[in-house]
Amino acid sequence: MRIDAHLGFIALAAFCYADVMAQSSAPNSGAMELTQNYAIALAHAQERFAVAFDVVREFEGTAGPTATGGNWRSELINQLMHADQDTIARVRAAATLQAAMNLARASTVDAKSSAPGAKALGSTFTDFVFVPINPCRILDTRQNAVIPPRQTVSYSVTGSNPGGTSCLGAPVSPALFPAAAAINVTLDETGLTGFAVGSFLAIFPEGGTSTSSFMNFAPGQIIANAGVIGLNTANGEFSIRTNAQANVIVDLYGVFETPQATALKCVETAKNVANIDPNQSLTLTAPSCPTGYNATGGGCFGGGLFESRTIEEGTLNANDQWLCRFASFDPSSTFEVAATTHCCRVPGR
Repeated sequence: MRIDAHLGFIALAAFCYADVMAQSSAPNSGAMELTQNYAIALAHAQERFAVAFDVVREFEGTAGPTATGGNWRSELINQLMHADQDTIARVRAAATLQAAMNLARASTVDAKSSAPGAKALGSTFTDFVFVPINPCRILDTRQNAVIPPRQTVSYSVTGSNPGGTSCLGAPVSPALFPAAAAINVTLDETGLTGFAVGSFLAIFPEGGTSTSSFMNFAPGQIIANAGVIGLNTANGEFSIRTNAQANVIVDLYGVFETPQATALKCVETAKNVANIDPNQSLTLTAPSCPTGYNATGGGCFGGGLFESRTIEEGTLNANDQWLCRFASFDPSSTFEVAATTHCCRVPGR
């Protein structure tokens, strides 16, 4: 019996998380050990993924076969993982799936700086950076051998596993190994018997331990669950442990990378140029910032002979444009003035 990669969206079991915050520090855990900061960032990732998944389930029954394309579930999750809370609320309240998809696609999250002029922003222990991928199967033990009971078996989120595909490719540096992964796990117990109801499957970073279940199962079941799991950031691996033999299928929907401090990138807009007549005043509006940039200030420029003009300090208007106010005290000459907006953004990874 084959199981489609998207079955987990339909046959979703009660949503639960592996208790990675209770894990001991993994050996060779790389740049990010399983510290309190890691646990907080992982909890944030799990919470956001759970919200996105809940929104998908709300539209599950309304989706037509050609409503937005066959991959609408993963697309909507990926969009919501980058959306702000207001956008998520609007998507959830949409009357139709198509309206929800349009709202999600139109949403953007602009990086805003609260410290103009800073040399670097970001922390390596703040929220993880979600990187979506097309749904990809990374493990299917039915193509090899069942997972033996009470044994820990490790697999790679970046490489090939039994019955799976190398979805991400090999990173060029250990620093690029992801910190967590968004996955859908299907457990197939067809033909496997001899154990009691209430068996469990745990997933946790390779080298660590876990005392919590990712999903519970009984003989003969085919069930699925989705969530965010932690990884060993030194090698991109996770471990699976069950108390009964099991066939496990894992589909990958995205990974979470540790954030990197990035230099603040700033630009000046082109100058808006005008002429000011003798003994006149003029307010000049500078151009708006490019898409993705935020205004942090601006500049006012002017001429005139014998200091015959004054330039008042500019201000930002409601549209984040720099305003310059000029006054001429020259009784006979016209001179040129200009205004520009100073714009900055955090480039990201």
